[in-house]
Amino acid sequence: MELKKQRMRLIFDITMIVVITIFAVGFYYFNKDSILTIAVDKNYNILIRALIVGSLHFAVAGLGMCIVIIIRKEKFEDYGLNGKSLLKTLSHSFVLLVAFLAVTVLRGTWRLVYPFRQIWITEQLLEAPIAIMLICLLFFVVFCGFFEGLNYAYLSRKINRLWPAKNIFLSPGPILVGLLGFAVHSLLGINGWEHSVQTFFLIYGMLLIYENTKNAWGCVVIFGLLWNAL
Repeated sequence: MELKKQRMRLIFDITMIVVITIFAVGFYYFNKDSILTIAVDKNYNILIRALIVGSLHFAVAGLGMCIVIIIRKEKFEDYGLNGKSLLKTLSHSFVLLVAFLAVTVLRGTWRLVYPFRQIWITEQLLEAPIAIMLICLLFFVVFCGFFEGLNYAYLSRKINRLWPAKNIFLSPGPILVGLLGFAVHSLLGINGWEHSVQTFFLIYGMLLIYENTKNAWGCVVIFGLLWNAL
């Protein structure tokens, strides 16, 4: 009976996160033009625009996780935000980043890389007063790096608890979460389908590292320093 209750909780948690993600993606999809117009319009205060952009990212990847964590009274430490195997997870993540960058170069899509380049207003932030720039970048670090990276690790762990696998490479968490990332990027038309395929393998690879080391800081670093930078 207790096992059945645990499975029902996991199903509820996973469903909650996925449904919120779908609603957030749908909101962006049907209001894309208006959102993009406001995001790049210099007539609006840049702090307000940063808040809108960061909040949208958080709604897609982070909000559902935070709601479930509050409901379950869980801690971030329980999902890998600790010092256990930190060096191992960071070194493995570095290897994954090098491989990802190598593929990017081979595809001929290499561009100048700097953190949060993909965020629509980052280039405008570089021209803003230093105090404003730092406030906005800190906001992006939290909502487009920390929460987005942890969100994937959290969802993957929930899925693996629901459907445990003996072979780590066949773990349903990394596979299904990678497919979710592929679907979201394909639906939103972010940099084409080839980029979506790269998204799948990047998420799948970083979550394999997470499952191996039980440390989620690699996911946070990847999304903070690379994924939103290309």
